[in-house]
Amino acid sequence: MLAAAACGFANAQTTAYTTPVGYITASIAGNVAENPSGAATYVSASLVQPTEFSAAASSSPSGGTVISFAGGVPTNLDGKYCLEVTAGAQEGWWTAIVSSTATTITVADSFPANLPSGIQVSVRKFSTVKSLFGANSPSLTPFDGGTVQADEIQFLDPLSGVVQSVVYLPEAVSGSPDMWFDFVGGGSADDFIVYPGAAIRVIRYGSAPLSLVSSGSVKTTATQADVFSTENWIGVPLAVGGTLSSMGVFNQVVQFDTVTPNDYLDVLGADQVATSYVGLSADLEGGYMMNFVTGDNASSVVLKEGTGFVLKRDPSQAASIIKIPGQVVGN
Repeated sequence: MLAAAACGFANAQTTAYTTPVGYITASIAGNVAENPSGAATYVSASLVQPTEFSAAASSSPSGGTVISFAGGVPTNLDGKYCLEVTAGAQEGWWTAIVSSTATTITVADSFPANLPSGIQVSVRKFSTVKSLFGANSPSLTPFDGGTVQADEIQFLDPLSGVVQSVVYLPEAVSGSPDMWFDFVGGGSADDFIVYPGAAIRVIRYGSAPLSLVSSGSVKTTATQADVFSTENWIGVPLAVGGTLSSMGVFNQVVQFDTVTPNDYLDVLGADQVATSYVGLSADLEGGYMMNFVTGDNASSVVLKEGTGFVLKRDPSQAASIIKIPGQVVGN
């Protein structure tokens, strides 16, 4: 849940209040069943890094990879930073930054078409393994050389289906400073990016549940999450969570109409049982998010802050995005 503390937030389900900074606590499931594959939990960076630059472009960047401003751009921007469109039809579109000058930012992806001159953008650092998990703040079981099974943080590449594993490696084992370690490729994984709109998966082998406390700024603008024609791990970018209805999922998934290969949205519980939801076509009883097992209307199902879910898309269906509205912030 979103903590009030000195952050000035009220305890609410869907609306945050006053200063949009704080911290949240997400639960990591324990492996109570002693499953050899461990217990899985999908987590996300619902709180983001602080905004370091925000301005209106001096001309339309559409179709190109350079956006210009009157001035004031930090000149040290690189791939650790994210540029995001914060207003208009493309609100929530984001890309990695390549470089910057005092008046320009060069990005990795071409800007969408039809962006107006004066489009508003912001710049912040990406969330990373280190910024989200700190120096192993949830006390995941570290790698000790192989005596005890280490807990893992896993990243999915939805294009290739490859899962990359990260473990915590203490100095006492490696001889190097404590770090998050790329278990396959080797080397530090401290700066592995948790991309906007994406979730990562924690595999816990110990029986006790753990808590992940993360801090940062509330994201008050929309977030675009990429959805590929395969399995996707989608994060919840809302500081106090949201329902399947309020997040606008229904109108952005491939819907169930008894003919079209539809999307399945799987939410994994702490008991390791996944609940599947589908978007029921408007031609079938008016259209809504439906629990695929019980047939119940699932529009009011809450997906908690700091969590994520799996969206499975049939390979025959095109890739797309899901645009989740920003967190509502009160006075």
